[in-house]
Amino acid sequence: MSDPEDLTSAEQLTPLTPEEEERAAELQRFWEVARARAGLARLSAVVGEGVLATVPPPVGRLATDPDLADARLALVLGGTVTAVSAPLAELEAHGAELPQVDDLWIAADGAGRPRALLRTTAVDVVRLGDVDPALVRAETGDDDVAAWRQDTAAALRDSLGTVPDDDVELVVERFVVLHP
Repeated sequence: MSDPEDLTSAEQLTPLTPEEEERAAELQRFWEVARARAGLARLSAVVGEGVLATVPPPVGRLATDPDLADARLALVLGGTVTAVSAPLAELEAHGAELPQVDDLWIAADGAGRPRALLRTTAVDVVRLGDVDPALVRAETGDDDVAAWRQDTAAALRDSLGTVPDDDVELVVERFVVLHP
């Protein structure tokens, strides 16, 4: 038997289940259509076939709860929600890089199916205590800061494991829908 370090990366991969294969195919189909409809395919004529032409951007849901993810996605697709936020400490704990302007990402529905191609238009780090009605409106569609703070405090307690104070930093990502 060969040493695991001698195996190629393809040999180390676990085969996909039929469901995973279908999900990967669905993502690839979505990416091909979304990239063409968003005008990204034209770049291939200038810069050649590369990563942009073949590799879909990251996929994520707008909430961990499937029903909430579906509801938020509907608000995004309707143009009501144009921003998301996450605690900076949580991103750092997971070793995640901060989003960058012009990043592309795919918003999935509650079941994990790709539904919208989004482009990041702005990224800010904001103290919880500095959140204003405009940010709450961009995230929820209304401007009730008190209700947003109550909901966000509960979510922050769950994700950070501590009671948040006004100095908790949030990464706010604003975006536009490129497709559908």
